[in-house]
Amino acid sequence: MSLRIEKEWKIADVKKNFSSAFPFLRIEILRPAEDRGTENESTMFPLSEHLTLAQVRDAFEEEQVHIHPAMRVSELADAFARVFGLKAKVLRKAGKHWLETNKTDHWTLSKQNQEGESLSGK
Repeated sequence: MSLRIEKEWKIADVKKNFSSAFPFLRIEILRPAEDRGTENESTMFPLSEHLTLAQVRDAFEEEQVHIHPAMRVSELADAFARVFGLKAKVLRKAGKHWLETNKTDHWTLSKQNQEGESLSGK
């Protein structure tokens, strides 16, 4: 399954559609704090789910991000940063827990999802 994330989508829609396509993965959309100069993990914060992508970004280089199973997590993160100016973080289900995929961001979304299914005993 492929997704086209468009700037008119609410953050909640991005999360819901991503989880429908990849049931053992979760996406978090973050943005840098306005008063900080760096963009490390401690200066990022989650966006309100009722906001649209267009409401958190004025200018767009492109209008959408196309997500597909063969896309690597690192490519997804790069696309969100380039198009929307936001950080996308993918988490994988492992039983009752959600693990960050930063150590395996070279894996495809399909492989991450399969691993999540395997770790969840489904």
